[in-house]
Amino acid sequence: MFARLSVWARAPRRKRAIVGVSTVLVVLAGVGAGYVSLRLPREGMIQRDVLLEGRPVGGLTREAARLVVEEETARALTKEVRLAAHGQEWLFTCRQLGASPQIEEVIGRAYRVGRSGSWFERAKMAVVLHPQPRDLRTRYVFDESALTAILQQLEDQVHTPCQDAYAELRDGVGLRLQAEQLGR
Repeated sequence: MFARLSVWARAPRRKRAIVGVSTVLVVLAGVGAGYVSLRLPREGMIQRDVLLEGRPVGGLTREAARLVVEEETARALTKEVRLAAHGQEWLFTCRQLGASPQIEEVIGRAYRVGRSGSWFERAKMAVVLHPQPRDLRTRYVFDESALTAILQQLEDQVHTPCQDAYAELRDGVGLRLQAEQLGR
């Protein structure tokens, strides 16, 4: 045992410093790799710091996130939209106007967060101490035939001069649609 200690004691200081620094670097690299692997998204799970419709879904599976989005979009579809023409107003829900949420598309976008780019880009994003949450919103598609049917029903109730068709969004809440009309 003394022979081994004496060999180590006789080693040049430079060699001992290199061995010590190398050991510290290997330990730090292992800790860093472990931290990055914990922060990267797991297979089948959505990355941390992802929000859908303002609700956290990080760490959830696609199916669990789908339930969250369906709950939020069900609320959105019951919101009323005011249609107005020449002093007359009508209220319709988004569902009546033919709105349909694109749930699979937003779930796919949420799942791809943290999975695109090179490994170094993903690792850099994973080690950010306070990452900004990504709040993804659901896109809605409106069925034009449903909108046209509603406008045709309202056409008999509105007495207006000849007018071109147009759609107008007011304050991000009210949707004003006007079909082309002949003067009456």
